[in-house]
Amino acid sequence: MLTKLLSWVLISGILLVFADLKDDLRLLMLVTSCIVVAHVVLIYEEKVFNDRYLSFLPNFPFSKSRVFFSFCLNYLILLLPELCWIFTRFGFITSFFLAAFAFSAILLFRSLLLLNGIRVKGFLIGVFCLFLLFYVFIMYGLGLVIIPMNLILAWMVFRRNFEP
Repeated sequence: MLTKLLSWVLISGILLVFADLKDDLRLLMLVTSCIVVAHVVLIYEEKVFNDRYLSFLPNFPFSKSRVFFSFCLNYLILLLPELCWIFTRFGFITSFFLAAFAFSAILLFRSLLLLNGIRVKGFLIGVFCLFLLFYVFIMYGLGLVIIPMNLILAWMVFRRNFEP
């Protein structure tokens, strides 16, 4: 509930402050990155829950790519209210890019959790650094370049550090 309230406050606040730029893709990508960062605690808690109570899951004979993309269903449900808002408010192509950016960023954050010995403090520092990097890329008009970069980096980190 707190995460959804924080998302709503971020969306309303940013769009209220920048009312004249409501259809600018850079602003919408910044809002989307704020929404994703607002959900990082839930991503971390999901990883802790999976490690603690579902530790048998890596023993199933699933390919790494299937395990990697299986997290998308969880994050689809997690971001469903925000995605509904995005798809009802903006055009299909803009909404598709924003959803792809959100999922690529979440998959990258989830892959960061697989690094050896990462704790919540290190994870939050990494997320903050990536958020600043996203900000710089978005402000220079390279927001759409972030999507494939996030996916490639997330896959490389996941592939290297995932041990079934």
